[in-house]
Amino acid sequence: MEALHSGVSSAGLVELQSAVSAYVEQDPGRLSDADQLTELRFLEQLSRQLHAAMIAQVASVQRRGLAGRLGPASTKDLLVSMLRISPSDTAGRVAAAGALCAQTSVSGAPLPVLLPATAAAATEGVLSAEQVGIIVGTMNELPAQLPAEEFAHAEQILVRAAGHLGPKDLRNVRTRLLATIDPDGAQPSEEQQRARRSLSMR
Repeated sequence: MEALHSGVSSAGLVELQSAVSAYVEQDPGRLSDADQLTELRFLEQLSRQLHAAMIAQVASVQRRGLAGRLGPASTKDLLVSMLRISPSDTAGRVAAAGALCAQTSVSGAPLPVLLPATAAAATEGVLSAEQVGIIVGTMNELPAQLPAEEFAHAEQILVRAAGHLGPKDLRNVRTRLLATIDPDGAQPSEEQQRARRSLSMR
């Protein structure tokens, strides 16, 4: 158990932290107006990519079962205690981890990434944490019997919309999408159904 509390950060992460520390000491007033706006956009993209990296770490913690080995009842409890974040924030991260990262079934069989387009956009820094939460929540509301092609198409609609809309307008897209989804058609594969059940149980 003690070994779980004595790990070290990777060299790349330490270097990143050092670079960020040096950056925040610089005076933003040195920039031109155009450069200031470029910096803002770049920083936002970087923060989104770091959030995607955090989600990948949360998924790994779940796969390893670290919460059970450390004492908390669940990964959510572990994150609330260790990171000092709210239960609602934690729930969003755990839900995103279940949808955007590779998972395994109860029997240990590998499951496909449930929302690959969302995962790719999040990794590239296109999606904010709030947008990811809206997409994951929307996809979790779709009928379980929805054909795989319809499921993937619905995800694409949301990801494309999130590329140019803020959270408020993305929620409007979500409302219209849920109102027009037709659950009839070919059934999703057993593997896809397991992946969707895995998401809804997290």
